[in-house]
Amino acid sequence: MKETEQLKSSPKQKRQWFVWLVATFSVFAFAAPFGFAVFCAPTELTDDFIIPADRLRCQVGIIVSLVIQVLLLTLILWRIRRHSFEVTAISSKAISICIMAAVFIFSVYLLLFTYSAEWSFFSADQDVTNVSTAINRTTISDLLPTPYVAAGSSRSFLAHHFSPSILLFLPVYKVASLFESANHNTYNLALAFTLIAGLSLWYYYSYRSLSKFRFLLPLVLIPLAHSFLFFRQILSFHFEVLTLPLLALLVLSVRLQKRTDLQKPADLLRRSWPLITVLYAGIKEDTAVYLGIFAGVYFLFEVIDHYRQKQHAKLSFEKALQSVQQVLKQSIYFRIGIISVLWVVFAMWFRLWLAGENAASWQSYWDTKSYLEAYPQFRKTPHTYFWILLSSGVWLFFSLRSSLVVIMILLFHVVSGMPWHALLESHYSYTLLPFLIAGSIRGLSNIETLFEKNKVSFKTAMLLFFAGTIATDYSLLREKNQPFPLFKQNQLYESVHTMMKLVPADACVQSSFHLSALVPLRARPIPLGYYEGSPYNSTMP
Repeated sequence: MKETEQLKSSPKQKRQWFVWLVATFSVFAFAAPFGFAVFCAPTELTDDFIIPADRLRCQVGIIVSLVIQVLLLTLILWRIRRHSFEVTAISSKAISICIMAAVFIFSVYLLLFTYSAEWSFFSADQDVTNVSTAINRTTISDLLPTPYVAAGSSRSFLAHHFSPSILLFLPVYKVASLFESANHNTYNLALAFTLIAGLSLWYYYSYRSLSKFRFLLPLVLIPLAHSFLFFRQILSFHFEVLTLPLLALLVLSVRLQKRTDLQKPADLLRRSWPLITVLYAGIKEDTAVYLGIFAGVYFLFEVIDHYRQKQHAKLSFEKALQSVQQVLKQSIYFRIGIISVLWVVFAMWFRLWLAGENAASWQSYWDTKSYLEAYPQFRKTPHTYFWILLSSGVWLFFSLRSSLVVIMILLFHVVSGMPWHALLESHYSYTLLPFLIAGSIRGLSNIETLFEKNKVSFKTAMLLFFAGTIATDYSLLREKNQPFPLFKQNQLYESVHTMMKLVPADACVQSSFHLSALVPLRARPIPLGYYEGSPYNSTMP
């Protein structure tokens, strides 16, 4: 094609400055929502320590990002028409600098936001202290004990949610406990670094998945970092953010399976897929369900691809069965699926055994009638799920297998009666978000392949690329709720923080929900009132 020939014939010196310019402004487009959120007027919580409905929205950064993206697209199309340029001209070192800049700006915003949650008394019992206490008090003989849930006689958080993977945070607590000032907002910091690690790993996966589009790599994760589902994860302060780095590690491990020339660190990652699978499944009792769907769909397409490669003239059950048998011998996805199924059975049984009569039932999720009576304003429509699908752009739809995975997982929410689960509010976006970004990157890789095979022009490929990023930002702008500016410091924070320094080691501190996270790690916070069924109820002061 003429455009491809022009790209290859462009002089290197004339195109390099332009690619650098595009990459630099790509960083600005990625970072704008986070940068402007830092400088927006802070959010002041109500007297009940909740976010006010009439708070100031901080969406200037999204608009700036959209403007930069439109300008970049216009500039690239003009450049192609007038001069053209080689899309692979930018070096790996330059790409690394751009990515580090993007991750750094996001990290600054996230850490400031995390600290502001402490200053404002936003951290509370169920979101923070519940899990933090369980991790902090864990011993070999007493796993994840917490007084904040109806855990039955086990006293373990595992009876509430079977989430052994949160023990990954235990080393963070061991280090934090060395500092006198450390409190239960350590949990929030651990979550922040988990999100930063997740973003970095997905950038690395994008780098490995793409070649021609690497000069736009800072924009590739806009479908993740600018998704309103991602911002809900940030605000929720829940351990389910572990899904992001762990799925990135898993797909990286799967990607390396056929490599035999790897150095030791990469080879270790290649061999680690069983451990990563178990860690992902162990995030929560239902995460293995979604991982099993992902593995099952990808295994099915492995069989279809194998059958097509054999170029059978007619559809034959016998030959299809042969394809299944041959793929079974080497499919990592099949093995991931088997582990996921076995884990679901084990997790459900073990949680019920721990909790006894106090075990929460999944049936409550499907009880639409009772929730409609309690929350008459609750509505879910096809329009709702249309925008959830577009929350990560349109690249997903260029990968059929990824689209099927996302739609199948989304069906769990469509039939749900629980409002915040049905609408993927707060931390409930963990079910879908990692598979959305994995599918988006795969879809973008497919778009790149179409260009490399001359099935679409570079102009069309760029239009599709920016359609994905612009759709994500428009969805975020339309949601009218994100990104959050920092929280305003409560006027009593300094005095409470100073008072908490006087708490002796191993003391029991009975505190209200909004102060519990400020209790030092060396002490033991307990709630003013226990959940019915909590073994601590009979010993309440």
